Amino acid sequence: MTEDIKKVFVSYSWDDSEHRQWVMDLVRNLRRNGVDATFDQFETQSGTVHLQEMMINSMKENDKVIIVLTQDYAERAESMQGGVGFETRLSLHELQDNPHKFIFLLRGGNFEESIPYHLKGYYVITFTDVEMYEEKFKELLHRIENVPLYEVNPIGPKPNLSPQKAIMEASKGGSDNRFTGSDFQLNREVTDLDKEKFLANSYTEMKDLFTELFAHIRSQNSGFDYNLENFGDKKHIFKLYDRGSYQTGIKMWLGGGFMKGINLYYGVHLDPSSDNAYNETLQCEEIDGVLYLKMTMNTFGDIEKGNPKALVEEIWQNHLYHYFK
Repeated sequence: MTEDIKKVFVSYSWDDSEHRQWVMDLVRNLRRNGVDATFDQFETQSGTVHLQEMMINSMKENDKVIIVLTQDYAERAESMQGGVGFETRLSLHELQDNPHKFIFLLRGGNFEESIPYHLKGYYVITFTDVEMYEEKFKELLHRIENVPLYEVNPIGPKPNLSPQKAIMEASKGGSDNRFTGSDFQLNREVTDLDKEKFLANSYTEMKDLFTELFAHIRSQNSGFDYNLENFGDKKHIFKLYDRGSYQTGIKMWLGGGFMKGINLYYGVHLDPSSDNAYNETLQCEEIDGVLYLKMTMNTFGDIEKGNPKALVEEIWQNHLYHYFK
């Protein structure tokens, strides 16, 4: 049986020598991992090549086309300059008919400056964080091979459900409650340090839960996708897409100073540099020596306080879900 080797062409702009070397290293890494990857430097080294003809053939004959996005690439694409401009005109029709053929990588800059206007709304794999290279490269391989990144668990039997008698009833224990250890059961006075640690741990847990939730929704709904942007350990932005169109997002950051808490902002315009606006602040509340997260602005919501899992579900249902109905 013939092995299915995917053919991939990598398109990019000639920003500087460091960027060209990064692209060459990417191509070589793909080839080491069973992908027949190439780019213009490999194609032109063997003889005289008509560049526009090479671009046309590369667009037609390869299984996937990887486009490496930078600010320079975006500027040349939008002004239709040089080879990038020619590739942009060439790809517009193919992008309409076969969008899954293209894979977009963000190599430098931010989303606003480095993604051309005609590509805004498409999912982009971010390679801007050097420490995340191996994780993002693995995601790229899965996209090339058309293999899901996450395993979809089989649907199990329905539990025997009955109405709760109280809001907090579901979070008070049980072997299946993954958040049992999140509550600090203290037999002494709760200190400021206890509260700070509780907020920091809850923030990390909520970030991981949002990631788990959005990955699960993506596995169940082909049109849904998301992207996570990291701004250190205390600030993250999730962007949510429906069929490649950016619908809404959530920015979360751990606030310090006098008003300590987990701040949340929902919407499309999520500015990582400005933390003046927020829709919700989760603060630490103590009841009988137990620490909970309290929603201070959830006026029309269903719950006021709870563990990270309960609040993540509450935020999805009341602030994000209606964008995807």
